[in-house]
This record gives sequence, C-alpha cells and structure tokens, in this order.
Amino acid sequence: MRTVIASALAVLARADVGHACTVCFGGGNDDWNAGFLFGTILMLALPPALVIGAGIAIYRAMRRQEARLQERDAQRAAVPR
Repeated sequence: MRTVIASALAVLARADVGHACTVCFGGGNDDWNAGFLFGTILMLALPPALVIGAGIAIYRAMRRQEARLQERDAQRAAVPR
C-alpha cells in the first residue's frame, strides 16, 4: 500500500502531470523566477526579524525601567530626613 501511495505521489510531483507552474520547478527564465526567489527570501527573513525586533524592544524597555528606578532611588537619597 505504501509503495502505491509513494508511486502516485512521485508521478504527481512531476510538473507536467501536476500542472504546476514553471516557477516552482525552475523552468523558464523570466521575472516570475526572480519574484519567487525574493518572496522566498522575504518569508524566510521575517520570523528571525520579528524575534530580534521583539527582543530589542524588550531589552530597551527593561533598560528604561532600570534607569527610572535608579533615578527614583537617587531622588529619594537626595531628600534630607
């Protein structure tokens, strides 16, 4: 049964049988191939960019909070009792 399924998938994976576009299988030399490549690069770059951006935002927020706490502590220390 597995060999039948594997054979069917192998046959359908061919571009002419599966009616796939030429971009997916590297056929043709037009602007669609470049667009597909740049789209793929963009989609691969977005998740790390979002994680890095969120990390930087959290780091900066923590630094601002620490600066506020230090300023508050300095003001309390400067007030005579």
